This record gives sequence, structure tokens and C-alpha cells, in this order.
Amino acid sequence: MALPSLNTQIETMGDLKKAISLWSNRDDPEFLDQCHNFINFAEKDIYRRLRIPSLQREIYLNIVDGIAHVPTDLVEVKYVFNRKTGDVFRVTSPEEIQWIKQNK
Repeated sequence: MALPSLNTQIETMGDLKKAISLWSNRDDPEFLDQCHNFINFAEKDIYRRLRIPSLQREIYLNIVDGIAHVPTDLVEVKYVFNRKTGDVFRVTSPEEIQWIKQNK
């Protein structure tokens, strides 16, 4: 089954809602009323997966007793370095840390 075509570009939120309605083959009021939620969820998923320079920022953290509080909107760490020594630390995963602890 081929997807329906709008025959035009999607340029507005209305166009996007119409395209979603056509692609999903639904036009009932309950679905259309929730279409904005679907778009919102899709945007959040895209922002979690997509990394672009305009969404990156440099932050400075104060470390107290070995703990640094990170911003609540942090998605991913690209790199960490110590300003005083210039040491660069690589990003790792909890699984890797656990493996290192188990294999000492």
C-alpha cells in the first residue's frame, strides 16, 4: 500500500497535521484533537537523537566533594576536561565502569 501524497510541501503546522491524518488514514475528531501531542512526542524524540552544533553548549561545573551538579536539560556529554590541568576525560558508560571494577 502506497502512502498518500499531499502534492505540496509541508510548510505549516496545519499541513503537517493534514499529512499525518492522510498517512494514518484517520480523520476522526479524537485523533485530530491529539495530533499535536503526536507531533510534540516526535519532536522530543528527534531532539534526543539528533545532535547539531546549535544545540550544543559549553558549561562549567563546580565539583564539591567529587560531585558536580549537571543541568537538568543535559542530553549527552561530548567531552570533559579539567581547566586547571588541561586533562581531557573521555566519556564512558555505567556498563564500562562496572566491567572495569569487576576485572581489576
